[in-house]
Amino acid sequence: MAHQIRILAIEDEITVQFFVSEALRYAGYQVTAAGSAEEALGCLNTDHPALAIVDLGLPGMGGLELLPILRARCPDTVLVVLSAHDTRSKALLALRSGAVDFLPKPCTTGELREAVRVALDCVAARQRQQQLLTRLEQDEGASVASVRNAVIVESGGTA
Repeated sequence: MAHQIRILAIEDEITVQFFVSEALRYAGYQVTAAGSAEEALGCLNTDHPALAIVDLGLPGMGGLELLPILRARCPDTVLVVLSAHDTRSKALLALRSGAVDFLPKPCTTGELREAVRVALDCVAARQRQQQLLTRLEQDEGASVASVRNAVIVESGGTA
């Protein structure tokens, strides 16, 4: 459920920060906003979000420098980049640094929510894969179908 999912929005432009935060809160996510990379890193001392939206043009430490730090400190956090600098080279650098999507600014509410939904779906699929792998390795006598059905049911789906 979306209301349990925490998102860290790292954006220095206050109007864009407000847009991102409100668009995602309205969709049911818990959003913490940070205006700089340093502030975002401080937030990680008490919270590990499921997803972080990172602006590349942050003051001080830029978004490209922040991405590998986020990846190291919170390896399970999904990274989505939002940038007014939608050059191909920036997108490639961001994606190679661990981002799963690159949204050029300005984007619509629909584009933002879709990027978040797709990124979180990828996380859910990865978690389900890991659960299935673990269960199959632990329970050698069970059939694949029964283990798969159990994992689906445990993750909130229907078998």
